[in-house]
Amino acid sequence: MNPTNTITVAQIPSILALHSAPGCKPALFISLPGVGKTSSLHKFSADHNYDLFQLMLPHYSVPDLKGFGIPNRDKGVMEFLPSGELPWCKDGKPYAETHGGRRPLVFLDEVLGTTGALFNVAQQLIHEKRIGDNILPPDVLIAAAGNDHSMKCGSSKLTMSLADRFAIYHVRPDFDAVSAWMSNEKNGINQWIYAFLQAMHSTGGGVLWSLTTDKWNGGEPIDSARSYAALSKVFAQFDDEFALMNSPVLGAICTGHIGQASGLKLAEFIKLSIQVGNIEEMVANPDTCTLPTTPDLCWGVAARTVTMATKDNLDNIFTLVRRLTPKSMRPKGDAPTVFEAFVARAVMKVRPESIIGSPTWLNWAKKNRKYINPGAAV
Repeated sequence: MNPTNTITVAQIPSILALHSAPGCKPALFISLPGVGKTSSLHKFSADHNYDLFQLMLPHYSVPDLKGFGIPNRDKGVMEFLPSGELPWCKDGKPYAETHGGRRPLVFLDEVLGTTGALFNVAQQLIHEKRIGDNILPPDVLIAAAGNDHSMKCGSSKLTMSLADRFAIYHVRPDFDAVSAWMSNEKNGINQWIYAFLQAMHSTGGGVLWSLTTDKWNGGEPIDSARSYAALSKVFAQFDDEFALMNSPVLGAICTGHIGQASGLKLAEFIKLSIQVGNIEEMVANPDTCTLPTTPDLCWGVAARTVTMATKDNLDNIFTLVRRLTPKSMRPKGDAPTVFEAFVARAVMKVRPESIIGSPTWLNWAKKNRKYINPGAAV
C-alpha cells in the first residue's frame, strides 16, 4: 500500500465530506475484508442527511441495473426502463428538492469483484452518472469500496481506466477505530471479547486481521471485526460466564469464527480469566487484595467486575481497577486508566441499572465524561 494515501476507517466520513462537492472524483476505498468500510458509509449517510442506495455489484446482472429492453414500435428503438434501486433524475431537478433536502449517496460495494458487461455498466455509472439514457440527479454522491486483490477475495486489479475515474484510498486496519466501535453500547459486543482484544493489543498479541495470504490456508475464517461481532452474538446464547467457560465447544466456536490461532487464544483467555481467583473478595477489599500481574489476567479481572457491578460496590470496583494499572503505566493528568475506561464503557452497555442514580457513577462520569462515550448516563 502507498503510505501517502493510506487512511484509517475513522477517516472515511471526512474523506466523503470532501468529495461531496460538485466535480470531485468518486472515492474508492480499498482494504482487507471486514475492516469497516461499509459500516462507515452507512454511518456517514445517517449523520449527513443522505439517502443511501447500496449496490453489492457482484450480486447484480446487467438487466438489474440497465433494465430490460422494451420495444418502442413508434420510434423503432429499444427502450430500457430504469432500475428501481437507483435514484434517477426527474425533470433535471436535484434529488434534494423533492426529498426534504436529503441528497442521494450511491454506494457501489465490492466494485473490484465486478467483471464483464456489468463492469462496463458500472464504469458508465461512475464516470457519467448515468446508465444509457437514464441519468442520476446532479446532487448525487457516488462512492465505492472493494477488497485488496492480494487477499484472495475474488477481487480484480484496478484497470487504468477505472483507476482514472476514482480518487483511491487504501484503508488500513485500525485498532482504535474498532475498539471505539465495540465499546458503543448499540453494537452489543461481549465484554470478554472486548477485554481480550484490549489485552492482546496492549501486549502485541497479534489479533485482528492477523492472517495474511502466506498464512491463510483457504479453509478458516479471518479474525476481522465482523467475525468478532458475529462471535459475540453466539456468546450471548449462554446463560452465564461459567456456562460459557465450561462449554465443550468453546474452542470450536472461537476457532470457527476467528480462525485457529486467535480462536485458541480467546478460548484460553476466557477460561483463565474466569478462574483467576475470588473476584468477590477482590471487590470487597480493593485496597489490599493481591492482584494478578500479567496483562491478560488483569483484563480478565476487569471484565469480571463488569458482570458484578451494582450501585453498592461501584466505588470499590473503580478502586480495584485503578490498581490494576501499574503506577509507571498510569496516564498523566486526570485521565482515567485504561481499565477504568474499559469498565465504565462496559458497565454502561451491559449493566446500566447499576449506574443510574449512583453517586459514585455521577461523580466519576462528570470528572471523566470526555474520556467515555458521548451521552453517558449520569
